Amino acid sequence: MNIRLKPDTEEWLKSQVAEGRFESIEEAVELLIAEDRLTQRALDSADLSWAQPYIDEGLASVEAGDVIPAEDVHKELLAPLKHPKQR
Repeated sequence: MNIRLKPDTEEWLKSQVAEGRFESIEEAVELLIAEDRLTQRALDSADLSWAQPYIDEGLASVEAGDVIPAEDVHKELLAPLKHPKQR
């Protein structure tokens, strides 16, 4: 199988091999995929039932109209960066 990588990804992989993290690009890809598969398996088997009350609460807030537009939150978060307090 041949896979084309984005140039920056290929360069990153080459640098990882050069630094000795992996013996080859092929090994790097195999190990990174194996790691991702383990992570996905853990996520797939995780019991996330504890989150259901939070999801229900959030959905109820949306239905009630108790929301803040994302643009407003974004502006609020950026405001201190645009107008830093003088010390």
